[in-house]
Amino acid sequence: MSVTQSFNTTTSMGRLTLNMLLSFAQFEREVTAERIRDKIAASKAKGMWMGVTPPLGYRPDGRSLAIVEEHAVIFRDIFQRYMRIGNVRLVADQLARDGIGAPRRMTAGGRAFGGCAFTRGQLYTILKNPIYVGDIQHQGKLFKGQHQPIIDRDTWEYAQAKLADHLQGERRAARAASPSLLAGLIVDAAGEPLVATHACKGKVRYRYYISRTLQHDGSVANTQGIRLPAREIEAAAAERIAEALRDPLALAAQAWLTIPTGGVSQVVARSTTVVTAIADRDRGIVRNLVRQVRVLSGQIEIDVATQALADMMQVPVAPDAPAAVTLISDVWLTRTGRAVRLIQNDGSGVGDTSPDPTLIKLLVKARRWWDQLKTGEVDIATLAKREGVTGSYLSRIVRVAFLSPAVVDAILAGTQRASIDGGTLTASAAIPMNWAE
Repeated sequence: MSVTQSFNTTTSMGRLTLNMLLSFAQFEREVTAERIRDKIAASKAKGMWMGVTPPLGYRPDGRSLAIVEEHAVIFRDIFQRYMRIGNVRLVADQLARDGIGAPRRMTAGGRAFGGCAFTRGQLYTILKNPIYVGDIQHQGKLFKGQHQPIIDRDTWEYAQAKLADHLQGERRAARAASPSLLAGLIVDAAGEPLVATHACKGKVRYRYYISRTLQHDGSVANTQGIRLPAREIEAAAAERIAEALRDPLALAAQAWLTIPTGGVSQVVARSTTVVTAIADRDRGIVRNLVRQVRVLSGQIEIDVATQALADMMQVPVAPDAPAAVTLISDVWLTRTGRAVRLIQNDGSGVGDTSPDPTLIKLLVKARRWWDQLKTGEVDIATLAKREGVTGSYLSRIVRVAFLSPAVVDAILAGTQRASIDGGTLTASAAIPMNWAE
């Protein structure tokens, strides 16, 4: 064997030995990492804290966590504000306005962090973190922690339900042409949430609030749920809140708010500003004030958050004040096909602000046909044949030409009774000749 061949053989053997040693080292690293992962999983399953930097509100305590009470007060307040307001952005705005920010802390290496305003991302993380209810999370599973909770279980579950409803109803609210104002806030008489949904006909988008039972079973035979036109219930709630705010002193007394001496004019001015914003359908203000809307058979009840009302008026709340005041709007439900409509005491629909083009076309057709008949040059049979309709249909339409001027004016203004439509005006029963009737 030549010197060159001997050298090459020695080099190859060295590389082989090196590769074998590297393979063993890699295998040892993987085994060690697997053991560490198993150890962490087993420890977390026992409820032990295995992290480095503890979450806000806690400090390390061996393999557990201890509550930092001065910080825990802040997080209890965050949960209470969210339960009251139901909007993370508004909670962040309130905390910033009240000068409440993330506590300032030090890392193990001596680096300071915190001490600034809470961001929405931080608040979402806090509200969703199971640490605060006493649980430890690992790989999507929750284990009972060894540390004490900051938030009680009922508060935690209520906040999670509110977050879930907010996500389902509001995810695309910023981009939607007509976002649902009461999504996550509206329930029926039994307390069942009404879900925001919509249907499209051509380019027109119709929004509704429907019972969860109808969401899963939309059959007409299912009479247990309701389907409410969103525009009507939103208008009814907003108008009732605006009406109450037009008398802010009475509303403040109902909510047990303390108006300081000499502060009446400021409260009235602030309330007037809010009324104007509500008239413009300001989403933030309405959702900040509304805690819940209940749709009953003969009325709707609107719970207005006392603290939000006090924040808006910039006045203190009495210590034993109720969490919310209930405003009642006297509207009643009537079923039209599969939908339920809200009707006011005068019979007009809630939120009806635009004339019905179908009724206007009906009025025009009735007047046009009567103008031809009253000349005496054509009879009903001849005109019906010319128009391609039956004589009985033409007779029913022509009767609409003799409606009371007050009814005609209401149709043109869009303020007619909700029960009036093309079917009722052309029914076989004759329209009363007495206009008062």
